[in-house]
Order: sequence, then structure tokens, then C-alpha cells
Amino acid sequence: MPTRFVLAGMHFFAIAAAIGTVVALFAPIDAVRFLGVVALACAGTGFLVQLYALQRVDPAAYMKLRGRFDAARKGMRTAGVRAAGALGTTPSARRAWDGD
Repeated sequence: MPTRFVLAGMHFFAIAAAIGTVVALFAPIDAVRFLGVVALACAGTGFLVQLYALQRVDPAAYMKLRGRFDAARKGMRTAGVRAAGALGTTPSARRAWDGD
């Protein structure tokens, strides 16, 4: 039961961080942008607290979540390398970029 509660809290804070980011970027009034930044900071802190709680309550679930994040990070890195290759970053292009 505690693991489900902690994971639900992590989802809640992640969604709140996304909403805070959107408000901070697109709000028409500066005061509302400030509130979006404050909401983003609170959501980030809440996410980190829930992540720490997950590590303490259920280490196996924490390692599973960490593995999922590592796999996603590795997939994004692979996609970036493929995109760079598709853009034609050849050795001659790198030399021209470096100013050689």
C-alpha cells in the first residue's frame, strides 16, 4: 500500500511540474508567471521527497523505476546520435565546424 501511495504522489508532482512549466512560460501576466515558477519549484521538491520515500519504503520498486529512467535516457541518447548522423556530421563537417 505505501508503494502505491508514493508512486501516485510522484505522478501527481510530475503532472504539477508540467503544468507549472506551461504556466511559467505562457502566462500573460508577470505575477502569474511567478506563481507558475513557485508551483514548479514546489512540485519538483515534492517529487524529490516522494522519490526518497520510495527508496526507503520499497527499494526494489525504486530500482525498477531507476532502470526505466536509465532505459529512457539511453533511448534518447541513441535517438540523438542517429539524428546527428542523419544531419550529416561527417569528419569534414566537424573540421569545418572546429575552424580547422
